[in-house]
Amino acid sequence: MDSRYVTAPEAAWRLLGFKMHHQTHTIVRLQIHLPDEQSVYFTEDNIRNAIERTESRDTTLTAWFTLNRVDVAAREFLYTDIPQHYVFHQKKTTWERRLRHRENNTIGRMYSVNINSDVERFCLRLLLLHIKGATSFEHIRTVGGVHFPTFKEAAQRLGLFQDDELWDLTLQEASNEMMPQLLRELFANICALASPPNAKELFEKYKHQLIEDFSRHPGHTPDCHICLNSALLDIQEILIVNGKKCQDFGIPTPTDYSTVKTTDIYDAVLQSHIGVQMQAALNDQQRETFEDILSATQNDTLPQRCYFIDGPGGSGKTYLYQTLLHSFRGNKQIALAVASTGIAANLLEGGRTYHSQFKLPVPLLDTSTSSMRQTSNDATVLRKTKIIIWDESTMAPSNALRCVDKLLQELMKNNKPFGGKTIILGGDFRQTLPVVAHGSRSAIVESSIKFNSLWDKFKIIKLQTNVRSVDPEFSSWLINLGDGKLTNEHGFHQDIFQIPPTMICKNSIVKEIYGDHLQPDHISQFEKTAILCPKNCDVDNINEEVLSLLEGESRTYLSTDSIDDESQEDKDNYPIEFLNELTPSGMPVHKLKLKIGSIIMLLRNLNTKRGLCNGTRMIVTAMRQNLLIAKVLTPTSEPKNIFIPRIDLAPSNTKLPFVLRRRQFPVKLAFAMTINKSQGQTFDRVGIYLPDPVFSHGQLYVAFSRVKSSADVKIKLIDGREQGYLLPGTDACFTKNVVFKEIYSK
Repeated sequence: MDSRYVTAPEAAWRLLGFKMHHQTHTIVRLQIHLPDEQSVYFTEDNIRNAIERTESRDTTLTAWFTLNRVDVAAREFLYTDIPQHYVFHQKKTTWERRLRHRENNTIGRMYSVNINSDVERFCLRLLLLHIKGATSFEHIRTVGGVHFPTFKEAAQRLGLFQDDELWDLTLQEASNEMMPQLLRELFANICALASPPNAKELFEKYKHQLIEDFSRHPGHTPDCHICLNSALLDIQEILIVNGKKCQDFGIPTPTDYSTVKTTDIYDAVLQSHIGVQMQAALNDQQRETFEDILSATQNDTLPQRCYFIDGPGGSGKTYLYQTLLHSFRGNKQIALAVASTGIAANLLEGGRTYHSQFKLPVPLLDTSTSSMRQTSNDATVLRKTKIIIWDESTMAPSNALRCVDKLLQELMKNNKPFGGKTIILGGDFRQTLPVVAHGSRSAIVESSIKFNSLWDKFKIIKLQTNVRSVDPEFSSWLINLGDGKLTNEHGFHQDIFQIPPTMICKNSIVKEIYGDHLQPDHISQFEKTAILCPKNCDVDNINEEVLSLLEGESRTYLSTDSIDDESQEDKDNYPIEFLNELTPSGMPVHKLKLKIGSIIMLLRNLNTKRGLCNGTRMIVTAMRQNLLIAKVLTPTSEPKNIFIPRIDLAPSNTKLPFVLRRRQFPVKLAFAMTINKSQGQTFDRVGIYLPDPVFSHGQLYVAFSRVKSSADVKIKLIDGREQGYLLPGTDACFTKNVVFKEIYSK
C-alpha cells in the first residue's frame, strides 16, 4: 500500500489544528562561480539557445557586480547581506531595492564549496565573505592595490587561506629583520606549536640566517660546524620546554646535547651574594619563616615540610620567595618556582606555571595524572630538587595538589606527602578561587586546596606586616573589603557596600584612564595602566574604544578556521562564516585589529622559561604580513623583543560540539583585561568598569588591590538592580561585593 504511519502525537497535533512546520525567514541561495563558469541548463534540442540566453542573463553574483557599479549605497554591504536590502528578480536577473515598509526576514546563504575539489572557487567564496562593493572578478582579486592572477593568491594575501607556505613567508619576513637569536626562537616556536611538515627544508633554507651572529665571531665562517651546533642548541632548548626535540622534525640533533638542561644554571657565587643581601632586609615575620623553612630542608628528621604562607598583597610574600630561591641556588641546590598563572610565574626568577613544570593536562579532572616520564630530564630535576615554591596557589584546584603529590611520591618512591620534598604554597584566599565552569558556590569553595586531604599537613604562616603600602588607610580598607566586612547603613543587603567618593569615575572610564587620544611614541607611559572588567565581552568593547584613540593606521589580520576531523555533514552544518563568528574563551578573534603601539597580551605559552606565558603583556613595535614584532613588558628585567608567528589553536575544553581549529596570532588587545586575568600583576593606575556587579568571590578585592593607593584607582558603575547611585540627590554609590566567607572558616 502507498501509505505512511501516523503516530499518535502527530495525529493529536493535526486534530488540534497546530502547524506541523513554520517558516520564519526566507533563505536566498547565492551562487558562487568562477568567471564564465556559471551553470547552464539545457536539453539536447536547445544547447545553442541555452548558451546564448546564459550569456545575456546575470547570475546573483554577476548581478551584484552590476548593482555595485550603479548603486553607491549597495557598496556598503557584503554579498551575503544584499538579500536583506535588495530583491533578486529572476526574469530581469537584477537586484532591486526592497520596500522599506516591509518586514525583512530574509537571509542570504552562499552555496558551500569543497576545498579539496575546487580550491579556486573555495577561495572566491572566502573573499566574498570579507570584500564589500566588488564590481568585478578582477576587483575581488585586487588586494591592497595589487592585482593577483588567482583567487587563492588574493585570499592568501588577506590571510584567509593559509597553507604550509605560510611558515616560509613568516621566516622570510623575520630574516629581513637581521635578528638571528629572535629568528631561532621563532623557528623553534613554529616547529613546536605548528609542526610544519617541511621543517627540515625550512631549516636548510634559512640555516645561514639562523647562525649569522655565531659566524661573526673571530675564526668562524658561515659554514662553521661549531656555529651550526650552537644554533641547534638554542633551538633544542626551546623545543624541550614544549616537549619536543630536533629529531622530531628531521633537524640535526646538536652534538653537545648534554648542555641542554630543563632547569636554568645559576651563578652560585652571585646567587649567594644576592641571597645574603636579601636576608639582611627581612622583617621579623619573614626572617622567622625563612629560618623555619631552612631548618626543615637541612634536617631530614623533621616531619614538617609543607608550609602555606598566607598574606595580603604587599605583605612581602614574593620577597621571601626570592630570598629562599637565591639562598638555595647560592648553595648549588635546585630550587623550583612555580605559579598558577604565567604572570605570577614571571615575578619569580626561573618561574614556570605548575602545568608546565609538572606536565599536568588542561583541564584538570578527578582522574587526571601527570604525563611526565620517569626517565625524563624533568623527572631527574624534580628528584634533585631541594625546595618547591608555589605562588598564587589559592587559584589552583584541589586536583592540582593531588596530581603533584602523586607525581612526587612516584618519583621519590615513597608514600610521604609530596615525596618528602619541602613545598611552600603561597597566596591569599581573599583573591579569586579556582574557576569551576557553571559551578555553584559550594562547588567552587570545595574545589579549593583547603578541601584537599593534604591540607592538614601544611603549617599555616601568616604575614601581616604590609611592607609595600604607601596608603595605610587604603590597605586597611582593602582587608575589610576582602573579608566581606564592608556593608552599608541604608538597609540594603549585607553584600552591598558604599564606594568611597574619591574613587568614583563620573565620566567615561576610557578617557579617565587613557585620556582623549594616544600617541604610539608615548604609549610606554601606559605600560602599567589597565582597565579591569568582570566579563570578556566588556573587555573587548573597551579595547576597541581605546584602540580608536591610538593614532596611526590600523591593520586587520584574519584567521583561517576549520573543524578537526570534519565530515561533509560538518562542512554543511558549520560553514566558514559561522566558524568566523565564534570566539571561545582563550582564543584570538577572527578579525584581529592592531596598530603600532597597541598593548597586547599572549593567549598561549610560547616559552615559559623566557617568561612568554599566557597573560604576558607586550607593546606592538612592528607589523608584517605574517609576523608581529613586540616588546615584552616584564616587571623583573629590561624589556625584550620577540617575534610572534601565527599558530594553530584548538582548545578542546569549550562548549562547542566540535573542535574549532583557528590559525591566528595568539594575542589579543590588553588595554583592558578581565579581573581574573589581572591577578598577580601590579599597576600604577587602574580603572574598574562594572556594567554589572561582580559575580565571583574576591573579584572586587583583586581589582582594587592591583594598585598601591586609593588615588590610583577609579571605578565606573552602570546603574542596575544591585549597584549604582541608589540614593537620588546624593553622591552615595553602591555595588555588590561577593565574598564566600566559608572559605575562611575551613
